[in-house]
Order: sequence, then C-alpha cells, then structure tokens
Amino acid sequence: MRPPLTALAILALGSAVLTSCLQKSLDWYIPADAHEYVDLCVQDIGPDCEALQPTMRTLGRDISVLTTNGDTTEAFMAYARARGLTLEQFLASPLRERYARANIFPVDRFTTGTFTALDGAAHTFVCPDEWSCVMDGDITLNHSMDRKRTGTVYRASRVIFP
Repeated sequence: MRPPLTALAILALGSAVLTSCLQKSLDWYIPADAHEYVDLCVQDIGPDCEALQPTMRTLGRDISVLTTNGDTTEAFMAYARARGLTLEQFLASPLRERYARANIFPVDRFTTGTFTALDGAAHTFVCPDEWSCVMDGDITLNHSMDRKRTGTVYRASRVIFP
C-alpha cells in the first residue's frame, strides 16, 4: 500500500526544515570566532562579508571586524558602479582589500579610546557599555557575538567605505 500524498509532502517538508536547521547559519549557530562569523555571513548576508573574508584569512584571531546590519548589496553595487565596476569586479579588485583593511582592527575588543584600522586610519570610539560603541561620533556599533569568543564582530549602522 502506498502512503498518501500528503504524508509524503509532510515528510519532504520536515526533511527540508531539519536540513536547514542542521546547516551552520547565523540564524541557528553561534560562531566560534570573528573568522567563522564572517564565513557564515558570506552565506547569509552578502558582499560586505565577502569583501572581508580573503583578508581575514591572512590574520590572527584577535581582531575586531565591522560589518553592517542587513543586506548591503545595493550599497556595494552603487560604490562599485561609481568606480566603473560591477560588484563582481569590485570583489576581485584591489578596492576589495582597501575596504577590508578599513573595517578590520588589530584589537580583540573596542573600549573608549582611539584605534587604528589595518588601513592606517585612526578612529575614535566611545563605548558606554560592553555591547555598543559609537565610532567617529556618528556610526553606531553593536557587538554581535558572545563576549567569550575570540575576536569581535560589530554591526555598524552603515557601510564604511574607505
């Protein structure tokens, strides 16, 4: 006897849901460090993490990384277009490295003070608590990882291009 079609459909749906839950994703998994966060972010969010990833692979674990909230595809496409590039060309160009170096800091966590990004630009941080900071007076940063992890990822209120 064949099972009813609805039973097969429910089984297929349940299998798809279970598979998606078992895959590592920022929705379901707490990354071990900033590197793993960015690797997952490439899958879940998009171009800002994709631009950061190659540079991060060359660095140690004690770093702070700036990403943004939500999908940044439009902002990156506009930035690339203004330079006569497609998004894919931008991600393969030296501009990608410049972007990454402007958004990675060789420090495990921010506190109130001045910190220099890998591109050599100094930025002022005011951090009223361990979960948030304001960079250069107008960019809100929210800590987005467990404090016990190595390295830190901060979600910025806007994309920070060099």
